[in-house]
This record gives sequence, C-alpha cells and structure tokens, in this order.
Amino acid sequence: LGKDTILCTNLPYTIIEPSSTGNFLWSTGQTSKQINVTASANYGLQITTNGCSASDTIRVDFLTKPVVSLGQDKFICEGENFNLNADINTSNLTLLWNNGSSANTLAIRNSGTYSVKGTNYCGTSSDTILIAKGICDLIVPNAFSPNGDGINDKFIIKGGDNLKEFHLTIYNRYGQLLFETRNKSQEWDGKQKGNAVAVGTYYYLLKFIPSNDNREQIKSGSVTLLY
Repeated sequence: LGKDTILCTNLPYTIIEPSSTGNFLWSTGQTSKQINVTASANYGLQITTNGCSASDTIRVDFLTKPVVSLGQDKFICEGENFNLNADINTSNLTLLWNNGSSANTLAIRNSGTYSVKGTNYCGTSSDTILIAKGICDLIVPNAFSPNGDGINDKFIIKGGDNLKEFHLTIYNRYGQLLFETRNKSQEWDGKQKGNAVAVGTYYYLLKFIPSNDNREQIKSGSVTLLY
C-alpha cells in the first residue's frame, strides 16, 4: 500500500493496491481494489488468492494548514496581569512565542509587541499584537464589607467617566461567575442570585473602551469581601 501519508487537504485520498489479484477486503469493509478515504486512520487490506492471504496497512493523516491569531491590538494597565491567548484553527500545532514560551497562553504584565508562530507539517502561521499602556484612571477598591452599616457596603468602580463600553465580571476562586454588568453605575452587593457569598477573596475582570479610542483595555485583580 506504500508509505504512510500526510495530506494538507480535506479532499479524499485514494489508496490503491496496484498489482495483486484476488479477493480484496479492506479494514473499512470495502472489497474494491481501491478506496477513497477522508479521515485520519490506519487502513488495512487483506488479499486472498487460492486460499493464500497477504495483508498490509497504511497510515493516512489529514492535517490542516495552520492559522494563528492574537486578535486586535489592546490596551492594558501597566503592571496588571493579563493572559494573551493564541487562537488556533487546529490542535496539531507547535507554538512558539517571541519570548521562547510554547504554551497556548502567555501571561504578560507590561506593554509591548508580542508575537507567536504556529507550525505543523503543512506550514507555518504567525501573528503579532501590540499591547499598549492604557490610560488607567479607573479606581477599583480592593475590599468592601456588605454588612449594612452604610460604610463601603458595595463594590463599585469609580472614575473613567468617558467610556464607550464597560464590561465587569466577578468570579470566585473556582472560576464561577458571580456578577456581571455592562453598567458602570451598577454595584455588586456581595450576593449571587440573592444569596450572600462567603467572606473571602474574589476576582474581577474589567474590559472597557475609552471614548477617545476604539481599542479595548483590560484591567483585572482581586477584591476581599469582609463582614
């Protein structure tokens, strides 16, 4: 059946037994002299003639040409943790960031230009993103106490009056979403579906777009809930 084959296309591949005669039985159940295949797998053929049998197996792999994307340029607040994710079109890729990392996600803290390259048998794709320092005049509290005493009872982000878009999400340590709003004036009262959450540390992710720029900025961190 020839050598194992890797294809960079989604078109069918024809496996042919070129010379033998007899009764053909492929691992797919077909009995023709050739078969068309479209999925990555091992394909076997057994030929029987006058009571004697011979067999062979070939491996056929269909791979996708790589496409890697880092999305649009972004603003972040200097010193904030931010995960830069490589969007890839296939899992059969080896990634390489410009800092030498090979992970799908790159944790960054500073502005700069970041690039990633994805490679497989079918080729290479790369992308570059500019992470610029944003104008981070938003004031995010690091603690609040929703005990009803009228002092610091709710979590609310102040400043940043000229925003075109605002999206705040708050999570617990397990990554469960507790609160979400696109209204900058909306406060979190320390509850999830009407029930008070426990004392502890929670995590926020804030995405916003200033009125003087169309690029998204990201700010993240933690807040401690006390009673």
